Amino acid sequence: MVMEKSGVSSSSPYLAVLRIRDFLLLRDVELCFSRGMHVLTGETGAGKSLLVNALRLLSGVRADRRWFPREGKTVLEAEFADPGGVFESWLESHDLDLLPDGRIVIRRELTSSGRSRAFVNDTPVSLEVLRALTEGLFLIQTQDAVRYLADSTFLLTWIDGYVRPSALSEYQRVYREWQAVRGALQKVKERLEELLPTVAYLQSAVEELRAQPLEAWRAQNLATQLEKLRHIEHLEQILQEIQVLVQGSGEAVALEEGISRLVRLMEGLAPFYSEAQTWQEIFAGWQDQFTEFLGFLQSVQEDVQTFSAQREELEQLRDQLFTLTHKYHVQTVDELIALRDRLSQRLETYHQLEAERDRLQGRLDQIATRLCALAERLRAERLEALPDLERALQSVFDRLNLQYLQVKVHHEPVVDPTLLGMDRFQLLCKNRRLTGRGWQSVVEVASGGEQTRILLALYSVMGRSRSVPCLILDEPDTGLSGEAAVALGEFLRGLSEVTQLIVITHLPAVARVAD
Repeated sequence: MVMEKSGVSSSSPYLAVLRIRDFLLLRDVELCFSRGMHVLTGETGAGKSLLVNALRLLSGVRADRRWFPREGKTVLEAEFADPGGVFESWLESHDLDLLPDGRIVIRRELTSSGRSRAFVNDTPVSLEVLRALTEGLFLIQTQDAVRYLADSTFLLTWIDGYVRPSALSEYQRVYREWQAVRGALQKVKERLEELLPTVAYLQSAVEELRAQPLEAWRAQNLATQLEKLRHIEHLEQILQEIQVLVQGSGEAVALEEGISRLVRLMEGLAPFYSEAQTWQEIFAGWQDQFTEFLGFLQSVQEDVQTFSAQREELEQLRDQLFTLTHKYHVQTVDELIALRDRLSQRLETYHQLEAERDRLQGRLDQIATRLCALAERLRAERLEALPDLERALQSVFDRLNLQYLQVKVHHEPVVDPTLLGMDRFQLLCKNRRLTGRGWQSVVEVASGGEQTRILLALYSVMGRSRSVPCLILDEPDTGLSGEAAVALGEFLRGLSEVTQLIVITHLPAVARVAD
């Protein structure tokens, strides 16, 4: 969160109270601060670095396992006074409220069970939200922070903090859209890659199965017909035997005639035997059923004759069906139809993915064109401001007793877009004391103490162009003495007029200028 600044203001926020309970060696500590410059000093092992680590935890860094208590709970809390309307709006946009006294209280709790929780004004928040808030409230420079001098991302952020380019927010919006579309396109391509080895098989199988009249086979009950075809000789034999029974053969009486004779004979017995009447009625019923049976028999005979006539055609269909079921490892026409539909759906999915890939690629190309145009605008704003930025940085160098170092910000474009644009910057220095040496990376030219002061110079330039309400410096005077230490103290004193400073130091020359 970047907070704009309009000069030195007594209404800018500042760290008012830092409370620490049960954090390693620190049992119960409460430190109160005001605006201006504060110095913390003490012997090695007194706990100065623990204060810095406590503030780092409050800034939203992930907790190192060694920071968790062995038992109970660690509580770290920081109160910021006079946050102003910008912070109030930010809190409101995240469903958070100022406390009744207008302060912002951030809290971090670590438990012995390894649990970590963060709060803003007693409301639980994620570490992401905590980081977004605290980056607008304070910055911490530790002794290893000089690594930022070689970090292109840090330098870009520093330059934009000074330049405040108008194209940045629109560029980042389009960049996120470009990232989202590129991610979606990548997923589609990966899915196509997965399906590609099977596409040739899918196309061949679907074409072959679609060429077969599978629905017609199902409608004519081909499986049953083929089963009949398999037993056609047996069926013909059965019909022959039935025919003998029905029509009679040699001395045998035809079945229909035999039933009729039984009815007549029972009629002759009926006057003398009452049960004969019952049998007469039964045999008469047989006559009616036998008539129906003869109709059934005729239809079966016609069906078998038809099958016999179509035997060659059905055998061809049988062979064709066997080939398909064996090839695709199924058994029935219904299973072939279901397989064809599944394969058709997979093939259709592949074609849909191809269309989606083409659509997303076209969209990505459009966004990339817009993104590159915005990157050019962003680059132009940065490059236009570089001369003023270099002069401002050189002026601070002189105040820090680094006048023998000449500074330049080197730029080179990059091909791949990033969230901060398509630029890479490098901080170069030239030591005027060393003749014959050209421009080199600041980490190659400057000593450890010089790098610390150079980083302070960057913070100073940033602090005068945008609000850095509170700056915590962990031994920025390492390796300094004499005039360099005095110059650093005077510089920090001046910086404290625009930014609250909390400085950990061992040097009297720095400590004496504190409030």
